[in-house]
Amino acid sequence: MLTQDAKVIRNRRKLEAVVSNAQKLLELDSEFSGFQKYLRSNNDFPALVKDLRKQFEFPGEMGCYYYLYILGEKVPAHEEWQASLKK
Repeated sequence: MLTQDAKVIRNRRKLEAVVSNAQKLLELDSEFSGFQKYLRSNNDFPALVKDLRKQFEFPGEMGCYYYLYILGEKVPAHEEWQASLKK
């Protein structure tokens, strides 16, 4: 079992979250006829981050920002984003 393999993440909750998040991604992909369409269905960046955090397990604000940046989605400048979180 993966939770007993020292070379793998040993936190059972995180392993379960990986499976749950993969299932959620597939559900959203099917519901919106593409995951990118789901991402672009939100009105603005803060709303998208809030929805991602609601839909998936364990993402933080910065994790969502980085994920969307890597996917090539439009993200605000990092300094601007950090400043908006302090409001």
